[in-house]
Amino acid sequence: MLFSFPQDHKFNLEVYNHPRLLPPKIVNKILSLSKEFEFQDAVLGKDSHKDELQRVSNVKWLDIGDNTKLLYDLIFKIIKEANDNLFAFDLLGVSDPFQYTEYYGNNKGKYDWHVDLMDHNTYKRKLSMTIQLSSPDEYEGGVLQTTIGGSNLVNVPKHKGLITIFPSYILHRVTPVTKGTRKSLVAWFGGKPFR
Repeated sequence: MLFSFPQDHKFNLEVYNHPRLLPPKIVNKILSLSKEFEFQDAVLGKDSHKDELQRVSNVKWLDIGDNTKLLYDLIFKIIKEANDNLFAFDLLGVSDPFQYTEYYGNNKGKYDWHVDLMDHNTYKRKLSMTIQLSSPDEYEGGVLQTTIGGSNLVNVPKHKGLITIFPSYILHRVTPVTKGTRKSLVAWFGGKPFR
C-alpha cells in the first residue's frame, strides 16, 4: 500500500485528514501538469452559472489522458485505501475530471458553503478529496472548513500536500483568501446512488 492506515488512528467520518502528506515531488508534478491546461472561471451547478457571491476562483479541468494517467491512478489508489479502511462506500470510479483551483487574495477568492452532490456523468458523487498544493506561508485566509447542520465547525489544517477526504454530502467551504494564492486539487469519486 502507498499509504497505510495506523490501527490506532483516530478519525472523524465527517472529514478525514490523511496522516501522511503527499510528497513534494508529487505536489510539484501536479503543479507542472496543471500548466498544460487552460484556466476557466469557476461556475456553479448543472447549469454552469457564475455567481461571485458564492464562488470566486479560477479552475482548470485536468482531463484523463496520457499525461495525467499516472496521477489519476495514484489518486484513485489513495481514495480506494481510504474508502476500504474508513467509509466503505460503493464506489465505481472517478465521477469528473480532476479540478485544479486557484484562489487569489487580490479578489478575495472563496467558495462559500456548499455540498458536492451532483449527478455528473456516469456516477453520483460520494466522496470528495482536496489536496492542498500551497504552503501556509504563501497565502492568508483560504481555510477549508466543514460542518454538519451548522455545528461542529472543522478547520482543516493548512499543510502543503495534505489530503483531505470527506463524504460529498458534507457541507464545506473555502473562506476568502486575503493575501497570496491558494492552490488545490479537487477530485470526486462516485457510484450508484446511496441506498
